[in-house]
Amino acid sequence: MKKMVSVVMTTILFAIPVTPAFALTNNDTVKEKAQELASKIVSDYGASGLQYAIMDHGSIVLSDSAGVYDKATKSPITKETMFGIGSVSKTYVSAATMMLADSNQVDIDQPLTTYIKDFKMADERYKEITPRMLMNHSSGIYGSHYGNSFLFDDNDTPSV
Repeated sequence: MKKMVSVVMTTILFAIPVTPAFALTNNDTVKEKAQELASKIVSDYGASGLQYAIMDHGSIVLSDSAGVYDKATKSPITKETMFGIGSVSKTYVSAATMMLADSNQVDIDQPLTTYIKDFKMADERYKEITPRMLMNHSSGIYGSHYGNSFLFDDNDTPSV
């Protein structure tokens, strides 16, 4: 649960409004506010640590971290530190897919192979999988049945 709170709270950092003019004139203010929010997540919500980045027009204008990667060893967070994100990204991918569907760029009932040509599976039924099926978990693709497969050896949190 503590990891989920950490991940959800981390997404709040992505919501810090940064316009080009604001970023140029108030870079120290943005950096201070981002670090303040990140430190609050670590101190108040039980996260051991987190990374964050703020982008403006496709370029990273700020990237930093707070806390540690591992409380026991006090391992620092580096730019190469990997964190498991669980299912948080599904919300964003589904929202982006629906935006594409609303603008008639994607038909969520067409096979996924229409849009991702390299998508292949051993079972030939993969050709029938649609974006809608992926979004509502009806594609038949197995979820992970490996207890720690997406947690990068973080054994204090179950991957269920």
